[in-house]
Parts: sequence; C-alpha cells; structure tokens
Amino acid sequence: MKLTPCSRHRRKKVLLATVLLTCFYAFLLWIPRDRNEASNNSSLGTVKKESHGKNKFMGLYFKKLLNLIMTWFIIKNDNQLDKLLNKHSFVFGLNSRQCLNVSIGVLIVVHSDPSNVEKRSVIRNTWGSVTTFRNTPVVCVFMMGERNNIQQEIVQESILFGDIVQGNFKDSYKNLTYKHVMALHWVTTQCHDVRTIVKVDDDVFVNIFKLVNFSLTTGHLHNSLYCTVLQTGRPFRKEGKWITSREEYPFEFFPTYCEGMAYILSVDEAKRLTKASENMRFYWIDDVYVTGILAHKAGIGHTQLLETHKSAKAGFSDNDYESSVNDVLFFHDFKTSASLWEKVKFECCST
Repeated sequence: MKLTPCSRHRRKKVLLATVLLTCFYAFLLWIPRDRNEASNNSSLGTVKKESHGKNKFMGLYFKKLLNLIMTWFIIKNDNQLDKLLNKHSFVFGLNSRQCLNVSIGVLIVVHSDPSNVEKRSVIRNTWGSVTTFRNTPVVCVFMMGERNNIQQEIVQESILFGDIVQGNFKDSYKNLTYKHVMALHWVTTQCHDVRTIVKVDDDVFVNIFKLVNFSLTTGHLHNSLYCTVLQTGRPFRKEGKWITSREEYPFEFFPTYCEGMAYILSVDEAKRLTKASENMRFYWIDDVYVTGILAHKAGIGHTQLLETHKSAKAGFSDNDYESSVNDVLFFHDFKTSASLWEKVKFECCST
C-alpha cells in the first residue's frame, strides 16, 4: 500500500514517540528494585516509596504506549480501508444454518485449517457431539478460509455435517485475522439468540459439561473477555513463524490480550469487537489484534480464568494428570482425546 506524505509524516511521529517511550522504559528498568539495590543509607520506607513510584511510572508508560498503538492502527484515509477486515464484505462460499431461528445456550466457534480433517473429526466424535446438556442447546461451528487444492473435499464435508463456514480469502497463518473477524461478523449477523460464545482453535479439547455449567451459572462476564490473560507480551523479532517486522508492528510490547487458543465472550462483546475493526489497519497475529488492540479500542477488559477453569497445555497425558479433569476447562493439543473424553464423561455423569 502506497503511503501519502501525510501518512509518512504520521508514521515518523509515531516511530519517534516509540523510540522515546522505549528509552523511558529502559530508564524505569534501571531504577533500583529493592533495598539491596538502593543506597546503603536508604530506609525501608524510602525503598517502598521508590517501588511505588516505579509502578506509577510503569503504569504511565503503558498508558502512553496504548495511546500510540491506537494512533498507529487507526485508519485516517478511507482509501486505505480493507474490503474484508474493515468493510466486512465476506462471502460465505460454504455456510452453516445451525444458528438460523434457534435459541443457543453455548455457541462454540472453532477456528480450523481446511486440511485439519482429522482434528475436526475428533471434535465431532468427542465433545462436539454434545448438542444439549442440562436442557441447554450447544452448537459447534468450524471457521475456515479457502484452500483450492482440497476444496472439493471440504465441500463434501460441509454437505455431510453442515457445520462449516468458509470465507472468501486464502486460509494461511498470515490471514488468521481475516478468519477471526469473519467469525465475529458471522456470529453477530447470523446468530441472534446466543447466551455464551466460545472461540477455540481446532487443537483444543473442551470440557463441554463444565462449559455448559459455566454458561448456566454465569453466562458471560459483562464488558470483559474471559481467558488466559497475557500481559507485557512482546513481538518476536528474530525467528519463528510468528516473527513480526517493525514495519508491521513498531512497538516493543503488545497490549494486554487473551491467549489465542480459547476465550469466552458474549454477543455484545462480539458486536463491539466487530465494530472496532471498521477503521483499524491489518495486523496478522489475530489474538493480539482482536483480543488486544480491538478490545482496547472497544473498551473491553480481560478477566483471568479461575483456578477451577484453568487450561492444560500439551506435554502430559490423561493417565498421569494429577488433578481432576473437572478442574480444567480447555485442554490444548492433547494427544489422547478418546480416553480423555471417556474420563470427562465419567466424571461429569458419575458425580
């Protein structure tokens, strides 16, 4: 995208402000952190004052940083608006009618790669097979972009199960933000009576019974995303599939955001996030963009998952996992889904 002289000037101002803020942050890190680092003559009271002062300055730093991030991402020129991201001109080549004229207790939106047929099959045969629990309707829908070399297989899968929504963009890591905003747009335009919305990736195993219980007792948290909250995250600059250039994101820190594998929200928050995307420039790391940048713009906060709603990471098996599966809401990249499903059903239905 070609920048106008005005846009170049604005970008230079933001970059200069970013450099100054970075220097300010380095100064804050230099401030003595505890009594041993302070002068030998300092009293404990003085050290506490220094610590309080440092925290105050850190808060000021991140407040200024958020303002700069918002300035950077807001689109001033309508000619720069993205057809999909900002105008929401999504065309659903494949669509699911599971929301049509139906009241839904829990709607689970699964972000899936078109090639992950086996992962979708595992979900449909385990937690995704639950369509109602405690008289609460549950719907699971898979979101994806286009993948030309396997399109016919995706069409047949959609015909068979009726649970796929496919947008008019190439499905890739760099287009995850399109998928995320498309999912929000789809929910807000086609699902009109939903109590609780859950976004997950297709490598996440959901404790569906615990999730429904949460929906019945809480529904959702007003004006907040319920998730594993990540603070002071930083962009990767050197290597890895998530590497971000300074042209894409010139700042040293991300705003507070949700870990991307799973989070819970309401239709109201989904509408506000969708609205917030209408004049914000593209950034391809979708969890940072949607649950961080757009959430901040929309005035939506973050609430950390309770200990009894925690998420479990890969690297353990269900045989040696010490705590009850009922303490876990989301299992990430769990390899033995069949045995986990049996354990989840047993603990749910035998207590």
